Amino acid sequence: MQLLMLLSLLLGLAATGVWGENLAMGKPYELSPAPNYSQCTDPGDATQLTDGQTFGAGWTQVSTVGWAHHARPQATLDLRVVQPIGKVRVHTVGGGHAGVFFPAVTGILVSEDGTSYSLAALIGSGMLDQEGGAQSYAHIMEAADLRARGRYVRPVFQTDERYLFLDEVEVFASPKGVAPKAAGPVTEAALDSLIKRGLTARWLTSEWKDVRKQIQKLAGEGFAGEIEALNGRMAKLDLLDEQAMAEARQEYLLLGVRAEQPVLASGVICQPVDPWSDLRGSTFPLTRSKSSPATDLGLWQDEYESAAVGITNLTDQPQRLTVRVAALKNAAGKTVSWENRLWLRQARPVPTRLGYRVMDALTLLGQGDRNQAQLALPAGECAVLWLTVHSLDLPPGRL
Repeated sequence: MQLLMLLSLLLGLAATGVWGENLAMGKPYELSPAPNYSQCTDPGDATQLTDGQTFGAGWTQVSTVGWAHHARPQATLDLRVVQPIGKVRVHTVGGGHAGVFFPAVTGILVSEDGTSYSLAALIGSGMLDQEGGAQSYAHIMEAADLRARGRYVRPVFQTDERYLFLDEVEVFASPKGVAPKAAGPVTEAALDSLIKRGLTARWLTSEWKDVRKQIQKLAGEGFAGEIEALNGRMAKLDLLDEQAMAEARQEYLLLGVRAEQPVLASGVICQPVDPWSDLRGSTFPLTRSKSSPATDLGLWQDEYESAAVGITNLTDQPQRLTVRVAALKNAAGKTVSWENRLWLRQARPVPTRLGYRVMDALTLLGQGDRNQAQLALPAGECAVLWLTVHSLDLPPGRL
């Protein structure tokens, strides 16, 4: 009997842990908008998120609560009484298979009165595997050490506007002796701005994965320890700390520089790129060559044509570059003005609403003389210089 009682006590401790019981168990909640994914929507959606049961959030299971084509679903849980809140766990599914991704950003809001809400945490999904393999996988989005206080807990999910599937939402009180920290109310506009910051963090983690692949390609296992350390740092990135995000980015870009220098040598690398390629972020795959082959442009008379050059700063210091286009000469060797014939622009990454960056903005560089421009290039960064040429009234021939 004593052994059974001891075993029961140990099992109870394992189930509740330092955080104690799940405060959301059996509590009511409201969903907005109403779930609408046909294969799992049923009357049980009104209770399944707090019934204490998890089944992997598969979208063909009626135990799952699912949305299709909604950008920002939310669930508002009523804990019945105001109390300290230390941790929130959301059981969901993603990975990219069948177009099902984890929410890009999950905001955790808390309120004492159900009217005025404050932000307790932002949870990112950037380091999760979203490569769209043969199977999806379940994951628990967790925000811990919140030091919040409230009766109402509202997870808000920024999705990719395709699907969101949930299985359970758990809420745990702060450990005894941990005092809640004061937090002011957050408006809808402020929440939108904060979620966009979370999407920036998603872009950072996506870029880090690309840099990591490049490092592993060039250096093999040479930087394994530092990669592992950066993986851990990026996984725990504070989405509300802009300085921490900037420092993390500088760290992984400089790590990339250290890996690339032995292969490509230190300096500024120039290489032609396809001006119409789908370049994402401010980095792109580097070649193993320092050569800068010329780019030929064939134009009919009075025609526009474009070319692009990728410029990479493979030093550990920021560089300010002057870019000049050689003088244009006709077949007789006479200099012809570039005026109204040449435009130099920088293709700049523009953040999309879902956290990606695409090369979309063409900023005109320089003033006056169009065959010269200035470029500021931080350490480890890449820039894309876009040239537009207008043949105008140039005579036929090779110039």
